[in-house]
This record gives sequence, structure tokens and C-alpha cells, in this order.
Amino acid sequence: MSYTFSKTIDEGSEATAVGAGDTNITGPDKSFARGLSRFDTRHRFVFSGSYLLPIFRDRTDLLGKTLGGWTFSAVVRIASGTPFTVIDTNAGANVDSNFDGFSENRPVIVDNSVNHRTIDNVATSVDDLPKGAFRRATPADSISSLVGRNTFFGDGARTIDIGLYKSFAIAGSAAISLRFEVYNLLNRTQFGFPNNDISSATFGQITGTANAYSPRTLQAAVRISL
Repeated sequence: MSYTFSKTIDEGSEATAVGAGDTNITGPDKSFARGLSRFDTRHRFVFSGSYLLPIFRDRTDLLGKTLGGWTFSAVVRIASGTPFTVIDTNAGANVDSNFDGFSENRPVIVDNSVNHRTIDNVATSVDDLPKGAFRRATPADSISSLVGRNTFFGDGARTIDIGLYKSFAIAGSAAISLRFEVYNLLNRTQFGFPNNDISSATFGQITGTANAYSPRTLQAAVRISL
């Protein structure tokens, strides 16, 4: 069993496993670019274990050889969601707020109470990330009034994988191994990021799943060892 508490900060990062890389690194202003890494995962918990089932374990008859000796295993993963940035891609709206020769494509945040929220519920995402909490930047706005880089969070991972295993001796060193496995046992959906562009009519809506998401999968395997 392991638990990791972490925080990673940079001025631009790529994290293909969680989505596209940062799009808000413009100009030489490092304070504007500085923020949580695209792959920042604040909390991560993993438990894995196996247990030799006691049922018919000590019997040597046919029933014991068939139903005894099975091993049950499980892996539990719980992790925080990774961050994303609210942007404004309207070409006519981007302005050079600090006169460094580069236009900024983040809006001004007018309601700081929404900052740092986790947006992971399809039914409430538009309310949790309301368009009214932001407005388009103007030349009169300072860099400090713009929404920060990677200040919102997407859905995290919460999965349980289980397996059942047994080996049967055939002759000499030969054996047959049976494996039954279920991945994402509870079939929990891990949603992707909401639409993060305030110039879009679907801003705040979650319309897909996370890159790392896989629905419940059942798998059976037979292995012969000689």
C-alpha cells in the first residue's frame, strides 16, 4: 500500500496521457507562465494484495484439486485529477496586456470563488465553471487580473481491478495456469476535461472521457508451462 502527496510547478509542460499540452505559454514573462504542471497529481493512493483462499486448500481429492488453491488479488487506485487552464481563443479578443510583444489568451477572472475547483460532474459542470466568472481581457487589464495557468482540476481516477488465479500440475514440471481478471470492476467512468474556452458556446460542458479511461473489461487466460 502506498500514498503519495505531491505538487509540481513549471512554466510549461506536456502530458499526453491526460490531454493536450499547455497552450498559454506566451512571451518571456515567467510569472505569467508559472503554474501547476499539466501532469500535477496532488494525491495518489495504491493498494495491491493477494490472498490464497482457504476453501478446500488442504484437500487432495478431486474436489480439493479443482476448487482449492485459488488465489484472489486486487489492485485499488485512487488519484486526484490533473489541472487545466481556462482560455479565450477569440482572435480579436487577445491583447498584449504587459506589452511584451505577445498576446495573452486567458480571460480575466471576476469571481475568484470558482478558482481551484474540481470540475468532474457532467450534470453540474456548467454551474461549477460558469462563464459569468470570467470576462474577455482588454488592454487596460494587468497580467495579474488574468486567470492563472492550470488553476482548475479535472476528474481523478478511482478504479478497482481484481483477479483469480490457479495452477494445476500436469506431469513432471508441466502445469496449466488459469487466470480470470476484471479491470475497472465498478465500471466507474473517468470524465475528461470540460470545454475550457470561454469563446465557445459549450464552455464548461464535459463531453467525453479521460484519455486514461477504460470501461470495465473481463479477461480469461490459460497458460501451459512445460
